[in-house]
Amino acid sequence: MDKKSAIQNLLQLKDIFPNMFLCYGTALGSIREGDILTHDLDTDIGILASDFS
Repeated sequence: MDKKSAIQNLLQLKDIFPNMFLCYGTALGSIREGDILTHDLDTDIGILASDFS
């Protein structure tokens, strides 16, 4: 996934799940690089079970 698409997807998901959070490689890139990792092929998010009910 290219960086622009990943950011667009994250913004759209944030509208649907306002309490979502970054995890795994996406969180690592955000903390360590201040950006999405260029070699990461996916976007990792977490959503609480309570957000589904």
